[in-house]
Amino acid sequence: MVDYYLWLNKLTNEQITSEYQQNLRLGKEQQQAKLKLMLIQSLPKKDFYNPKQALADYKKRTVSLTEQEQLLLDLLARQLQTQISLDQTLAVAQQKQMKVNKQLKKQKAAIDSLKTENLLLQSQIAQLKQIENSININGQ
Repeated sequence: MVDYYLWLNKLTNEQITSEYQQNLRLGKEQQQAKLKLMLIQSLPKKDFYNPKQALADYKKRTVSLTEQEQLLLDLLARQLQTQISLDQTLAVAQQKQMKVNKQLKKQKAAIDSLKTENLLLQSQIAQLKQIENSININGQ
């Protein structure tokens, strides 16, 4: 299992796709193929990376493992749990950022509206000053 995981890390995305599809067909019948699928899904930066599914498969495993294999899977499970936690934290942060961006957009629109209103008022003030000057000149 350890050698298989190390071998997987050397494959291209196309080779991993082929390996994934092969184990997907066998996984319905063989526990070993299910473990291989879990290992494929635990590979970061690969097309089939799915930490939630890999962790779920890890928890459902029923095949007996050597001590070394068990240690590898335990380590991967902890890494997957950490990744899932980080993904959730990132999702919350992105939602907050979207909310802040929406508020900033509303505030910018309000500022733009106030600027337009300010220009209109300045124009009206200038007109009123012209009228006042006209009255003062005509009144003298």
